Amino acid sequence: MTNLLTLFCTYHPESMERLNSFSELNRERLLKKLKNAENKSAFRSTISEIRFGEFFQKLDFKIEYDKKIDNKTPDWTLNNSTFPVICEVYRLGKSNQDQKKSDFENSLKEKLGKIPSNLVIKVTIDDEYDNYDELQIDGLKEQVELWIEKQPNINEKLFLDYYIVIKVIAVSNKIQFLSCINSGIIDYKIGKLKQVENQRPNEITKKMQKYNHLINTRKLPFFICVDIDFASGFTHDEFEEYFLGSSVGFIDFDPKNTFTTDIGTLGSEWTKLGEFYQNLQISGIITCSNNNFKVLLNPVHQQIIYGDKYYDCFKKLTEV
Repeated sequence: MTNLLTLFCTYHPESMERLNSFSELNRERLLKKLKNAENKSAFRSTISEIRFGEFFQKLDFKIEYDKKIDNKTPDWTLNNSTFPVICEVYRLGKSNQDQKKSDFENSLKEKLGKIPSNLVIKVTIDDEYDNYDELQIDGLKEQVELWIEKQPNINEKLFLDYYIVIKVIAVSNKIQFLSCINSGIIDYKIGKLKQVENQRPNEITKKMQKYNHLINTRKLPFFICVDIDFASGFTHDEFEEYFLGSSVGFIDFDPKNTFTTDIGTLGSEWTKLGEFYQNLQISGIITCSNNNFKVLLNPVHQQIIYGDKYYDCFKKLTEV
């Protein structure tokens, strides 16, 4: 097992037992993906895929992981021997670069927390900085130690190299070692959901574009599965607002009618997300937050998922 997988199993000893709930083929493919993960972001994405696989199994779907269809390998294919439904999983959390920053912050705070002091400090790192591999934490600690010896007052700042700022925010007689907090701001990137006009595609619209040809030629229902990490700052409700909420304007829930709303009236931020309503194969979005799942079906009832042959699948999903 790789270091990442070994570390994960240390904190989550039940993880291997969870893999045993899958078929031998799915288990082998998932384990291979976990072992080959090059970074934490890729590893956690596979954990998200496992989470949705467990969800589909609980709904009594027959599932296959990374089944090749034409030249694509969707994360999960449901009922592949009868009427296939393909699902692609996206983990909405920190990017690989954001994860590097978080790992560095945690390591720095751990080192600084060993300095004898009754001060509480805030550590701020400029968002523009991106080369964390070159940072020497021991050297930064030495600079902070020298500064602490001068007994800085509240609101005084130390400007370190690499756009790192240390600020004294409190003095406490209850602590014996330097207490560190970060900025405390969740990296809430609205572009991960809203597709602003002329902006490059976000991760969700990339999923749509990647599979459009396959779902159009094969006539397969397609679900985007989003695992919402707390660090992303998003919730189930925001997905409902952006994809199905009142801000969308008119939504037709009557299967006898067709969807005629002019996407242009929805605002420029819907330039790409409007595809959710126009593409007849994008059947919906399934979100997971803190192991709670929610299914948002595309309200356009011309969708393939509303057809008679997919009734069993539709019924299972609507009962979530």
